[in-house]
This record gives sequence, C-alpha cells and structure tokens, in this order.
Amino acid sequence: MGIVASKKVGNAVTRNHLKRRIREFFRLHKSRLPRANDMVVVAKKGIARVPYGDILGDLSRFLDAAFLRAGGGRRGQA
Repeated sequence: MGIVASKKVGNAVTRNHLKRRIREFFRLHKSRLPRANDMVVVAKKGIARVPYGDILGDLSRFLDAAFLRAGGGRRGQA
C-alpha cells in the first residue's frame, strides 16, 4: 500500500499527519483488505479541511467496494 500526499495538501506536518491517520486506518482494518492486491491512496487538495470522520467513512466504503470486487461476497455471514 502506498499513500501519496503532494504539497497541494498542505505543509509537511499536515501531510505526515494525514498519512499517519490513513496508515492507522488500514492497520486497524487489515482483515477487511482483499488479499494479494496493491493499492495507492492519493490525498487530494482540500482533504486537510475534511473532518476525520468523513475520511474514515470514505475509506470504509472503499474497502467494502474493494472486497466485493475481489470476490469476497457477503461479509458477516457464518
């Protein structure tokens, strides 16, 4: 997994803080990641002003879509 944040996102402190938060999200949700896939998260201009909860929601929806595309079927079923 790669995380890209250009200078358009903000200064170095802002970019690193954002990347740490995204990295932590994926660390906590690694069981939801499709196996044997590469992914790159690209932070766009203005993301520093978006509430963290909204970012988590977007990333969560992304993981759900990636899981279904990878043939994961329905989750939470025994």
